[in-house]
Amino acid sequence: MRWPHFDFLKPSAPPGEILAVISPRIRSIWVLWGCGGMVSLLLLAMGSCLAALKPALEAGEKEFTPAVERYLARVRAHDYRGAYADFGGDLHQALSELDYVALEAGMHQDLGPLRTRTRAFLQAGADAEGAWGLIVYQCAFERGPGTLSFTLRKEVGAWRIESVKYDSPAFLREPRSRTGSPSPARPPAPAR
Repeated sequence: MRWPHFDFLKPSAPPGEILAVISPRIRSIWVLWGCGGMVSLLLLAMGSCLAALKPALEAGEKEFTPAVERYLARVRAHDYRGAYADFGGDLHQALSELDYVALEAGMHQDLGPLRTRTRAFLQAGADAEGAWGLIVYQCAFERGPGTLSFTLRKEVGAWRIESVKYDSPAFLREPRSRTGSPSPARPPAPAR
């Protein structure tokens, strides 16, 4: 039995003859199989990516809450060193413990204690470094409203805070010196 559509496999066939030998019906079947195979491969790759990312995408407030609550409890108790210890490694590389303690104490001196908070935004995802999350709270502090944002990353099976951002109109008020008295609005005039 002879298969004419495979004649182009002969080493003696000139390049232009290859398409002339293959019937249009066979060419269309090859195109369908090729396209179908590529689509199947693409769907398989997408499915495996989604399966790998599913735990990170399903993360939510209940997974983030223990790390956030632990941080807020330590700050409420003025245990800034303990709060610093709970952060992930990136913050430790970027900021020394003494600098963090001074920064955090200053934030709470300006804002006062946290009175209430309401979740305003939640997002989770994954990147090359692993699973991450972002949770934003609208807060009421003793000295006014503010926003508190936490960026978290999953490290060794546990969520750790990667960064905390405070934002409040209270930061725009007249700055105070460390003694608590208002700073002068402008420097004194030079003596004549």
